[in-house]
Amino acid sequence: MFRHRRERRTGFTLIELLVVIAIIAILIGLLLPAVQKVREAACRAKCSNNVKQLAMAWHTHHAAVGYFPTGGGQSNAFPNGPHPALSKHDGKDNLTTANQTGGWLYQILPYIDQDATWRQTDVTALNNSLVPAAVCPSRGVRYYYDPWRCISDYAANFGANDENTYPHNGMLIRGCTSDPRENGGAALTVLDILDGASNTILLAEKYLPRERYYSSGLGMNAWHVGAGSPTGRRTAQARPPRADSDKSFWTGDCPDCLEVVERFGGPHSAGVMTAMADGSVRAFRFDINPAMWEALGGRNDGKPTPDQ
Repeated sequence: MFRHRRERRTGFTLIELLVVIAIIAILIGLLLPAVQKVREAACRAKCSNNVKQLAMAWHTHHAAVGYFPTGGGQSNAFPNGPHPALSKHDGKDNLTTANQTGGWLYQILPYIDQDATWRQTDVTALNNSLVPAAVCPSRGVRYYYDPWRCISDYAANFGANDENTYPHNGMLIRGCTSDPRENGGAALTVLDILDGASNTILLAEKYLPRERYYSSGLGMNAWHVGAGSPTGRRTAQARPPRADSDKSFWTGDCPDCLEVVERFGGPHSAGVMTAMADGSVRAFRFDINPAMWEALGGRNDGKPTPDQ
């Protein structure tokens, strides 16, 4: 009798291949959210470190020159160039007096390992300078093709009032402190934080709709300019912080809408990364009690911080 030998298969059947593909797809579907969560956790930790680094630089500036950074004098921060050899305000050194025109982030550059940028004499080169501590990794590095190109994702606290309403009761005041409306004409020191440094917001992330991450306007560009929407935000009850995914109050029709440029906020689901005036970092939820948010913004309003 003859026995027929069965030939061994060297490949997969179509059904087996489809089953393998289905299993791989399921595994990817299960792993992708976990990978995204890990990535966002890393971005949030880096953003929190940025906020901490900026806050510590404020205090180092205070220790070095005797007062906190000011908001700078005007939106056109350097009409004659950024360096003191080229730029003067009231005949004083732009880099080392409270009357300087450059914004708060420009003033703290030497204390965040950016001394070369601080001493840059060419305004075009300064416009194109990247300050890593000023960029939230969840949004990524972004440049705008206009006179002020490099952005900052963080703003200092004006208090409840906007940039043109006096007196400011937050931690950011204009650099031209000869104006008596700004803290009696004097730059801020730790003695001006009457409500307690741990109860006063120093700086935090800016709100920016995700659809505008790579667009100009909305107070996002110009990290080095003077006091205004690019470098400061308010904490009024009408302007509580918002997540970047929240567009419920904004139609997108206003490129510099006050609903956007006056708010703190951010891309993190945990809340807005915030540095307090004592240097500590907290993540405040986006559903925070608006009255609590306003109270945390005031350094000397005497308001108790209400429960959330």
